[in-house]
Amino acid sequence: MASLPERMIGAAKLDVHIYEEVEADKGAIGQALLVVVLSSIAGGIGAAAGSGEMVAMVIMAGVYTIVDLIGNTRTAKGLRVEAKLDKRKYPTGAKPPTHR
Repeated sequence: MASLPERMIGAAKLDVHIYEEVEADKGAIGQALLVVVLSSIAGGIGAAAGSGEMVAMVIMAGVYTIVDLIGNTRTAKGLRVEAKLDKRKYPTGAKPPTHR
């Protein structure tokens, strides 16, 4: 089995064997999430040279990708994870209520 850096390089080279290995590896979800986060950060840094609007778009694209990735997660026993992006505005510094 290839390491994460080997998988990333192989994917960049469009290596069919790497894609098949990742497809067969049911435990690769953590690696996939890490790659999405790292690529979103890299895109944000690259866009920082441009306008602030572009940076915000890149960051939001990464957020939506992560929410979608989490929302489509299934375990081997059928557990389904649900995730939604909450776009509501919340006051800063507020403490959450205690539910007892």
